[in-house]
Amino acid sequence: MEKHASKTNQRRHRRYRISGTVTVRPIEPFKGLIHGISEGGISAFIAEPELKSGDMVEVRLPLAGGDMFAVAVVRHHTGAQFGFEFVGLTAEQVEQIRDSEKHLQPLISAVAKPTRRSR
Repeated sequence: MEKHASKTNQRRHRRYRISGTVTVRPIEPFKGLIHGISEGGISAFIAEPELKSGDMVEVRLPLAGGDMFAVAVVRHHTGAQFGFEFVGLTAEQVEQIRDSEKHLQPLISAVAKPTRRSR
């Protein structure tokens, strides 16, 4: 578990819970469901067996201020859950993500803190 904890702490950006539809376009567009977002990328559930780690895609995200189009690379996937890292975001895109995050709830870390039980 400590190994997982150190990996969790290595994230560069805080992640936020988001739900909505994402459009991913390697060549032909297809839709998926967004689970989390940060300035670094998104996690989404996508039923597309053709995608693999390292693939470059264009994503369309419904964010505060309107849809955002961005280039991303597939960093990992387990079944239908994919992790995409944004590539070359503009300052305006980063600001749009930050504005959206103000209205979202942070994702809870995978490492839970111990709680005290009342007796």
